[in-house]
Amino acid sequence: MKHTMKNKLIGFTLVELLVVIAIIGVLIALLLPAVQAAREAARRSQCINNTKQIGLAFHNFHAVQNRFPAGSYEPTWMSYKKASNPTQTIGNVNYIGFLMTLAPFYEQQAIYDAVSAECSKYAAMNPDPANYNAVHPGNGVVYRETVIANLRCPSDANAFVKGNDLARTSYHGCWGDLICRDTDQFARGVLVRGDYIKVDSGSITDGTSNTIAVSESLCGLYNDDNEVKYKIGVVQLASSTFTPKDCLDQKGNGDEVIASVASMTYGKKGCRWASGQMGYSGFQTILPPNSPTCATNGTSTGNTWILEQKGVYSTSSYHSGGVIAGMLDGSVRFVSNTIDCGDPTQNPALSYSGKSQYGIWGSAGSVAGEEAQTLP
Repeated sequence: MKHTMKNKLIGFTLVELLVVIAIIGVLIALLLPAVQAAREAARRSQCINNTKQIGLAFHNFHAVQNRFPAGSYEPTWMSYKKASNPTQTIGNVNYIGFLMTLAPFYEQQAIYDAVSAECSKYAAMNPDPANYNAVHPGNGVVYRETVIANLRCPSDANAFVKGNDLARTSYHGCWGDLICRDTDQFARGVLVRGDYIKVDSGSITDGTSNTIAVSESLCGLYNDDNEVKYKIGVVQLASSTFTPKDCLDQKGNGDEVIASVASMTYGKKGCRWASGQMGYSGFQTILPPNSPTCATNGTSTGNTWILEQKGVYSTSSYHSGGVIAGMLDGSVRFVSNTIDCGDPTQNPALSYSGKSQYGIWGSAGSVAGEEAQTLP
């Protein structure tokens, strides 16, 4: 009788233990999404702060220079001339981008001073040394390995991977709503080729609160030639007259591009934070956030530096439902993937004035499109 009672007690204890374990498992299953959501909320909050700091840097730069920074051919860097030929700019400074120009305005004065010193040293050399590229965004030893924490979104894991190229950035500047490249003489955004256009507050006729300065773009991993994620890779298209829809159609199943057009390019978006070349640090308000990015040099085959060519460079993030964007007045907005982008089948406009043909998103990228639309 005692033996039977003992077995019953043991049996009851084991069942109870299993029930407790099951309850704990259910609680963990319920709590895990909440923990993940809390972590993402913290990451998103940090990303908002990073975006705001860059947006304020635009604002504060204008207060000092009475203009906004250029996307490429920035006058600050183009002013360094060769001692042997004072009319000729020193090599490769036209590639230095807006994030380097703005560095003193988001507490990175030291790296700015280091690059300025390197430019001064090169400019003073006579005769000019052969193959001297110390200030080139791809070869500049001064800032090649410089990692700036506030230029990386905490949700963008690739931004934290150390590669053999420049340190990365998750934040890109707006070139407007035209399919273009950084060497083009005209653009409709706050970033332009600085030796042709000066953009100041008077140029922003659509209003600084309605005009985007900066937004997110997920980083790619350098030399990962077959990047299949459409929010990260850059698809190489053969046609030089492709429409935005041609790029949008490269979106395949899930989060990948269609298998036949997986990105085959050297370099990736965001892998050169200091570069002014559009594929590394720029975007346009043409396709909605988290759309594919496409570029062309007239061929669809071979490994090329396609990020340095004309294309549609889209914003992207791992924040649910859209991307974070900073406006020229220093405010921050969340832009949904479903924002109105007009008709993507339209051929790219050739006019540099007038209303955007890419809806509310396009109008937010143009500085003087005669639109007064506010992002929802």
